Amino acid sequence: MQVFSVVKRFAVVSIIATFLLSACQEGKLSSYQGDARPSVLLTSEVLGDAPNYPALQPYPLSEELEAAWRVPSSNTGGWTVNPSNRQLARAFYNSVYSASLNTPIEWTGNHAACNAGATSSAFKDSVLARINYFRAMAGVPASVTLSNTFNTKAQQAALMMSANNSLSHTPPSSWRCYTADGYTAASSSNISLGHNGWDAVGGQMRDNGTNNTVAGHRRWLLYPQTQQMGTGDVPAIDTYSAANAVWVFDGRFGSARPTTRDDFVAWPTKGFNPYQVVPVRWSFAYPGANFANATVSMKQGSVNVPVTLETPTNGYGENTLVWRPNNMTPDQDWPKPAADTSYQVSVNNVTVNGSSRNFSYTVTVIDPQSVGTSEEQVQVSGNTNPVGGALATYTFNAVSLAQQYEAYVAEISEATGSYNAESDSLNVTDGTDASYDLIYSDSDISDTAVYRLAPVTSSETVEFPITYIPSGDSILQFDSKLGYATDGQTAALQISVDGGASWRDIYSKTGTSSGNEEESAFSTKTLSLSAYADKLVKFRAQYRHNGYRYVGVTSDVSFLVDNVQISNAQQVVAESIQNTGSATSFSFTPANGKRYALAGRAIPWVGYPGLDWGAVLYSDAAHGVDTQPDAFSFTAQTNVARSSLMTSNEVTVSGIEVAVAMSVAGGHYSINGAAFTNTPRLVSNGDRVRVQHTSATGYATKVDTTLTIGGVDGTFSSTTLTEPVDTTPDAFSFTAQTNVVRSSAMTSNSITVGGINAPAAISVAGGSYSINGGAFTSTAGTVSNGATVRVQHNASANYATKVDTTLTIGGVSSMFSSTTLAEPIPMIFSEKTDVLPSTLMTSNSITVNGLTAPVALTITGGEYSKNSGVYSKAKGTVQNGDQLVVRHTSSSKSKTAVTTTVKLGAQTLTFKSTTLVIDTAPDAFSFAELTNVLPATVLESELVTLTGMNAPTAVSISAGEYSLNGGAYTKAKGTAKTGDTLRVRHVSSSKSQGKVTTALTVGGVKASFVSTVMLLDTVPDAFSFPAKTAVALNTVVESDPATIAGINVPTAVSVSGGEYSLNGGAYTKVKGALKAGDILRVRHLSSKVAKKTVTTTVMVGTIKAVFKSTAQ
Repeated sequence: MQVFSVVKRFAVVSIIATFLLSACQEGKLSSYQGDARPSVLLTSEVLGDAPNYPALQPYPLSEELEAAWRVPSSNTGGWTVNPSNRQLARAFYNSVYSASLNTPIEWTGNHAACNAGATSSAFKDSVLARINYFRAMAGVPASVTLSNTFNTKAQQAALMMSANNSLSHTPPSSWRCYTADGYTAASSSNISLGHNGWDAVGGQMRDNGTNNTVAGHRRWLLYPQTQQMGTGDVPAIDTYSAANAVWVFDGRFGSARPTTRDDFVAWPTKGFNPYQVVPVRWSFAYPGANFANATVSMKQGSVNVPVTLETPTNGYGENTLVWRPNNMTPDQDWPKPAADTSYQVSVNNVTVNGSSRNFSYTVTVIDPQSVGTSEEQVQVSGNTNPVGGALATYTFNAVSLAQQYEAYVAEISEATGSYNAESDSLNVTDGTDASYDLIYSDSDISDTAVYRLAPVTSSETVEFPITYIPSGDSILQFDSKLGYATDGQTAALQISVDGGASWRDIYSKTGTSSGNEEESAFSTKTLSLSAYADKLVKFRAQYRHNGYRYVGVTSDVSFLVDNVQISNAQQVVAESIQNTGSATSFSFTPANGKRYALAGRAIPWVGYPGLDWGAVLYSDAAHGVDTQPDAFSFTAQTNVARSSLMTSNEVTVSGIEVAVAMSVAGGHYSINGAAFTNTPRLVSNGDRVRVQHTSATGYATKVDTTLTIGGVDGTFSSTTLTEPVDTTPDAFSFTAQTNVVRSSAMTSNSITVGGINAPAAISVAGGSYSINGGAFTSTAGTVSNGATVRVQHNASANYATKVDTTLTIGGVSSMFSSTTLAEPIPMIFSEKTDVLPSTLMTSNSITVNGLTAPVALTITGGEYSKNSGVYSKAKGTVQNGDQLVVRHTSSSKSKTAVTTTVKLGAQTLTFKSTTLVIDTAPDAFSFAELTNVLPATVLESELVTLTGMNAPTAVSISAGEYSLNGGAYTKAKGTAKTGDTLRVRHVSSSKSQGKVTTALTVGGVKASFVSTVMLLDTVPDAFSFPAKTAVALNTVVESDPATIAGINVPTAVSVSGGEYSLNGGAYTKVKGALKAGDILRVRHLSSKVAKKTVTTTVMVGTIKAVFKSTAQ
């Protein structure tokens, strides 16, 4: 039993396939791939924050079509679309959106050289078309263009993200491939890692991920005022991830808002939305709106849809409210609907210009491959039995969506044969990855070969390219078997009704992740094609994945298909497609007895594919007038002079009833003695025709002129005379070779003998020769025209010495020489001694010499720089003349050597450094003692400067903190070096004459900082409050003030039977503290009883005072 490992997706930053980021959010990409047996690969995406506009302060892959065409450079935007028209919304996705897919990037840059390069114009067009698609659907101006300046800078930003496998809007200058322009672009762009091009734009519109609650990337892409953007894109290469930067700030932020389709901007938009572009996060934007108190409610029919509101955040394009329907999580994709699904959206209590407003609209999610019930289609009408050989004209109805029309004319016959991998009798179109063969042998069925679709890319296909026209009882039959498959893998048979522009499933089987093969054996599937009767259709098999998948190319993880056959249908033999512009008619000339299929379709956007082909009109051509002439011939002429004008005999046209077309290839013709011409014309029965051409410039060479009359050909030929004997060849030469290895066999370049027409003598001096790759010889012989010749000799055994070999052919000679290399100069890296520990040591520069060819370079124990380039540890190559420098970090230990070893081919070089004797003990240092200090007070020592060390040394402290070179105070152990400054601090004792000692140890040398508190006096001089008599009953009575003296530190104060006040402050009963010079008062409420006394007692330190009042 075979066991397969499945690595599932984790929602952690360290294992992701796509990363998107904007301002102040950084991330890292890494990947995991299991063993060689089937395992699961990641296809999810994680998005970072979107950028704030600089002038403001901050308050998985969906199913997509595979494009069979490219975005036309002349039509990348400027569209106005009304998504309330289902057919238009569906066609806009199938035509314009899908045109971006699979456009080659053709990147000219290089990661190692930090060359940002550029992408193809077609690739940039595809990105722009995708941006304008979303804007047109959202109802904002879709005429964004790309700025070359923005493109160039964004390209540098994309390279920086890819080269560092990380994202940042403020990349540090230490980043690989850092540039100032790249930094500017990073802070002005939506940036992506793991995606590029149109795919990155789609990710930014989805704005998935737990941190993208504001949907900021989408808001910048749909900002109505924006007119220019830029795109920078880098592909995934080796360990470098794909990256993208879409420049979104064109300086128009806050400018006058242009007219939009609605006064708000919603995504998904109001109307019909293909489910592939519907995100988990929905958004509603309104300029200047306040969404603090806004609410959102949704209904699907009469059923309430739960809504999770995100916190409104401004600073990203227009003010926007964001929510998630149906409790969907931020990393999900919108599911494919079984049928059109409408949602009624209500956004209420939105504050606009100080007033509350409510908004409502309907969003309908559709499958764009599902045809609507009332779509407009082109229907061709006209004569179904035209006369063969005569021009026939047909008309069709106008369609409101059309800018242009296409007419389809095809000769058809009964469908026969099957697509069988054994015989491959009907050719197929291989859409599989180049890493494996489509035809797979030795499968577990009775046949010996099948078509194999392995799960290598997200979509593997084999197309059965004949166009068919099913009838009401047509059947598609095929054999297939599906191996191990996850629930993210689907095997399908697909049909196209628009000539292969888009495809839809007519059979599909999705895996179950069961750990077993989904089908244990091949089985025959039979599908009715009645739903496609009288339609032009194509078929293909597809194996796709969305999410994780099994990996491999063996049959047990593949979708295997064979014996595909369509019965009871017509097939196209030959076809022609005419673009009729805005005209609703077309013409063609049918051949006698042939059957034709005629159809038409509308093209809503020029340069993009049209809508589905309309129903077929069948046309059977009847026999017409005779337009085929009798056979005719011209007399061949031989041994004619070179480059002379040759005229044929005259032929008379016969056997036709009407004038027919006549054309000529390879010459001119004359009718009835008129001037010669090569322009096609009509010719009639009885006309006399000659042809004419110029004979060949070479000897014994034939020239043909073919005249075609009504489909019948006649050829006039002339052959020039035989060439006279010539044994003197054209001059030839050999390329000298230099810096060759001594005593080695040297073989020249190959020369081709030319200019002779008979064998010529050949001889050699100082070596040997070979003709047409045969054995080398020094014996004289003969050689023919067109033969290839090489010579050979042994190089000299000495340095810098030349050897010559002379070849002579028919009296013409040429010399082949080789010169041995110069004597090599020793390559030595000088040793360095008594160096500082843990220090970067750089060698002297050496010049590589003595090599005969580039050799491999490897390095251990250090890094190298070639020709002043960046330092690297990676393997490389060197050649003569290269400048090499190596470096390493010296040992951290005393008197210890570090060696870097460089291998140039078989030669070994070393660079060595030895550290000096390390002294980590500083000169003695001390701190002055502080006396008579205040208690519980932070005290700092004076500054000391360390001397006497030649290496960093340990610093530690007890009972305090230290500051190094004016930095923050710390208790942690650290290191210091000669010249560093140190200061210590501690908190003095809280006791009278208490002492605190802080010990600082540097490299084993200790110094103490000591402080002693002064003698504390907390007993104040005696004080009193005069009594008050005859005071009013039940009244607040305040004492006279008393000034405190005789203490030198803050002293406790408390009160009973009243309240006290310090220095005129608020009265309180809470214990406190006072100091010498403070003014103390007390108060209480007098007695309610006449002649009765109330007493308040105050304690300051250990001294008591009372305040009395007696009621009147």
